[in-house]
Parts: sequence; structure tokens; C-alpha cells
Amino acid sequence: MSTDFEALEIPRWRRRLNAGLIYLVVAFLVTAPAWLSSTDLIGGGDQPDWTGTAWAFWWTGEAILSGSNPFDGTHNFFPVGQRPLAQYNLLDALLAWPLLKLLGARIGYNLFAVLTLATSAAGAHILVRSVGSSRMVAIFTGVSLETSTFFLLELTHGRLSQSLMIFWLLGLAGIVRIAKGQGSFLIAVLTGIAAAAAHLTYWYYGLFLTLAAIPVWLGEFWFWTVRRWQHLLVAAGVTIAICMPYVLGLVASYENLPGVVRELEPWMGQYGSLGRGEFGLSMAINQSHWPLWPLLHTPNDPEDKRIALVLLALAAGAVVTRSIYGRMRWVLLAAGGYLLTLGPYLKWTGLVPERIALPYLWLYDNLPFFQRFWWPQRLEILTLVGLLLLAALFLEHLSRIWPERRKLIVGLAIAAVVIDAPLRNPYLPVEANPPREYNARLYEVVNGPILTTPVLSLNEISRHMLWLQTFHGQPILGGLGDHIPAHRPPRYETYIRQNRVLSALEQVSIGTFKGATITPDDVSALMADGFEFAVVDPAVYSPGLEGAWAASFTEFFQQIWGKPMVSAGAGRVWRISRIPAPVEIGEIVPVEVSGPRLSNERAVPTDK
Repeated sequence: MSTDFEALEIPRWRRRLNAGLIYLVVAFLVTAPAWLSSTDLIGGGDQPDWTGTAWAFWWTGEAILSGSNPFDGTHNFFPVGQRPLAQYNLLDALLAWPLLKLLGARIGYNLFAVLTLATSAAGAHILVRSVGSSRMVAIFTGVSLETSTFFLLELTHGRLSQSLMIFWLLGLAGIVRIAKGQGSFLIAVLTGIAAAAAHLTYWYYGLFLTLAAIPVWLGEFWFWTVRRWQHLLVAAGVTIAICMPYVLGLVASYENLPGVVRELEPWMGQYGSLGRGEFGLSMAINQSHWPLWPLLHTPNDPEDKRIALVLLALAAGAVVTRSIYGRMRWVLLAAGGYLLTLGPYLKWTGLVPERIALPYLWLYDNLPFFQRFWWPQRLEILTLVGLLLLAALFLEHLSRIWPERRKLIVGLAIAAVVIDAPLRNPYLPVEANPPREYNARLYEVVNGPILTTPVLSLNEISRHMLWLQTFHGQPILGGLGDHIPAHRPPRYETYIRQNRVLSALEQVSIGTFKGATITPDDVSALMADGFEFAVVDPAVYSPGLEGAWAASFTEFFQQIWGKPMVSAGAGRVWRISRIPAPVEIGEIVPVEVSGPRLSNERAVPTDK
């Protein structure tokens, strides 16, 4: 079928460039708040995951340049170190790091976020073209994806690996072509590479791609041939070959990797026997949708993920139009993804679900490593892609009925999505906030491992020390996810409590400090372990309490090492040096008292 673009005889490369520019413009528009400010970062502020993402981007490049293994976090949890293998994947970091290096941490991060959105839209464009849609309809699909709640929430929360979907979409497009008999060995190899890239961006996207491929393959049941199977096996073989080294490293020490095993949090008790006393199952219950999530939001749903009404209407049109070839495979994809988003048990508007088990529970119990997947709502990507493809097929159907009105029909559909997005998408435009300020003056003399504060605090605000590390580049006592006990390396807490300086700092950090005697041997042990500086930086303390926290830690360090060598605002730096005699430190009034997180103040743990 010729398209409006083709009728104008625009060269193919120009048509592709035009579509790419559209996606780039839309990506900049939906992230406009970050670009209208000279200080803000997409998401930014106290959003949960962006600090870990930015740190992973920085550390990957830093490690590679220094000849180190990026999965050996020697700059985290110093001097114990951490292997953050299970907490972040490598590919998105490899792609993003050059931008951070060239443009700085803030602009580089923002630009990579924009590119994840625009390239994912291009991936959706290619996928829709693989099922036979015109370029104009493909543009409708790309714009619909760019303005979806799924993608914009991931950007807002800083989970850029989950919003970098181009490889997943290209992998599915390759599978579609192979299943339709339009493949070749080159396409099979490229499909395998794309699928491997999807795995290495976010592991569970590999599983999602397999789930998406099942209805595609079954849809061509009557046309299976040996050649198609050969192409599929080549694609699978390439994927396995690329991913296997990483998989072996992951499996070899899986149970000991940070964040894999976690203890129940107090609020999880509300699920009773349904949660079976398991963190993963309790979190999956909490992070599952109620049945009407595409249309309506309820406060007890984890996130507002409503889908554009025009997209739902067009997809419904495809469902009831029997003359549309191949629609059932996408109905199965959308319906299967929808069912999985409902989580382990059917949940209505209340917090506690009904005792009606759903297919997700079977996957949780029987699929290896699935117990580490705690976010049923993320499976909505299957629903979203299925609906996008159904809507595209229905637009093509309408174009065949009224060929002279094709441009008007598709144009109105695009306009309807653009109008609907700000009305029903709470994440548009994408929120932007200033990150914690890096005070270069405070760190200008710091050129060695830093004793950072707070220590073993459950306060999630400590994640901002990762952001500061992307600037000063020195090893730190804290680390990625240090506010979550299960994220800490196995020997880290023991190490802290074996040294009186560090164990006293823990007590100050959690509000239980009653006094301590610091001996010369305690300080010498810190120096022997490599620590050179102690830093009090208000940028990593609770909003509104920065001054109080800085005063408490300053009081502690000043009694040991006297006057700081650098003072900048409320920030202080001391060079760690030997002390001639024991130091008695009296009780320090607590600023905050750490305790278990309650249901009304819980934060979703990061999987970075």
C-alpha cells in the first residue's frame, strides 16, 4: 500500500529522518521542564532511582577507563566493596556514559533520557511497519508510545534502563518478520543481537520478549516451515551466546548478590497468609494493578497508568473487526499482559486482594528467578504494545475503507492522542527537579577515600551521596542502596560495627548515640583501611534538617580531629590523622530516629 509520504516521492532516507525528528521533538516537548531550567534534572529531587542510575552511568565509564571491572564496585562501600551485578545492567550505562563525560552529569543524563524516549518511539515505528502498516500510522504509534504513562513514569523515577525499549521493540519486529517468513539469516542474527541487548538493558525485558513472541509464533501456526525454525534458532543462539557470560556470573553467586534476598517490612503483614511471609510475593501484591487500571485510577493502585482513550477505542475497533488479518495474536498479547499486570491475586479497590489466584502466581512459583521480579505493573508493556498494534491495524482498515480520507483519519488519531495525554497522563510533562547541589569548594582538597555520613541509616536520602560521587570521583564509605539492609554487602555491617568510630557514627545516624570513647587504635585502623578524609555534606541529609544533621556530625568529628581543614557553608572536611590520646565524646541529641518503614511512608525498593 502506498502512503502519503511515498506518494510525494520523498526519498526513503528523508522519510526516516522526518519520522525520527518528529520523535525527537516530541521527546523534548514532554521533558520540557528540564530544558527550561539551567539546574533541573529529569525526575531529579528525591525521586527514588535516578541517583543510582546516574551513578551507574558514571561508574561504568570510570571503571572501564581505569581498566577495572564495572561490576566490582570498589568505589562503593569502601573498603569492603560491592558487586552490584544484580542491581544494574551494563548496556544502558555504556551508551549513556559518553554523554555524561562530554556534557556533564546533568545535561548528559537529561539528553540520554530524551534519547531513550525518541529511540523507543522509533523502535515502535519499525515494529508497526513490520506488520504492514504505513509510515503515517507508524508515526501515530510512535507518538502514542512517547506520551504513554508507562514510559513517562519510568523517566520520572529515573529508571532509564526500563525506558530504553528500542532493542526490545526491534527484537519483536525481527521475530514478527521471521514468523511471517520474511526473514533471512542476516535478520535472524540482527534479531538475536537486539534480543540480547534487551536482556542486557533490563533482564526481565528478555522474559517479556519471550512472552510477546509466543502469540506471534502461534499466529503463524499453519505456515511453520523448517526455514522459519532455522531463523528462530539462529536468533536464539545469538542471544544466548552474547548473554551467557553475564548469566553465568549472575547465577554463580545469585543468592549472595545485594538486594536479591530481603526481609519482610512491617507493612507487609497486612497481606497475611496471601503473602506467605515472602518479601517478593508481598511486594508483587502491592505492585499489582486493579482490573480497571487502563480506564480508571484508584488510590490503592500502585501507580496511575491509564491508557489513552483513542488508543483503547481504536484497539477495540480492531478486536470486533473480523476482516483484519492477524489481529488475534495482538489480542492475545494485550490480554495476556493485562492479566499478568493484575499480579498474584485479584485485587479491587482495597489494599488486601481477594483469595483468587491469577497466572502471575504460577510464574512466581515455577519460573526461575521470577521471585525477584516484584513489579507486575511493568508487564503492562505487553498490553501497551498489543494495543498499539491493534490500533495500527484498525487505522489501516479505516484507510482502506476511505482511502481518500486516509491522511485526515490518521492525523485526527495523532491529534486525539496528543490532546488526551495531558488530560489523563499525570506524568506529562515529565517532572524535573534540581539535584542536590555539588559544592566543589568543599571537595577541592579531597583526593582519597571519604568517610561519608550518614552511616547505616535507613533514611533513603543518603542515596544522594552517589550523585555527589559522580563529581568528586573518590571512594566512599556509603554505597548503592545502602539505606536498604539487604543491598549492603555481607561483610559491610560487620565492618562498621568492629570500629568504634564507625559504630558510633551509626548510632548518631539512627538517633541512639549516648557517647563513646575513641582510641588512637580506632583511628589508626581507619587509616590502615585507606580512609583519608571525613566529610560532612548537607547535600545528603534530610530536607529541612540539613543544618541540624551537619551540626551533629560536625560536633562528632571536631572532638576527634579539631578544626576542619575546609569549611563551606554548613559543609566540613577533615583530614583523618592519628590522635595522641583517647577522646571522650558525650551524648549527641538525635536529629531523627530511624525505624521500620510503615505502610503510609513506604517507598518502592529500587531494582537498579
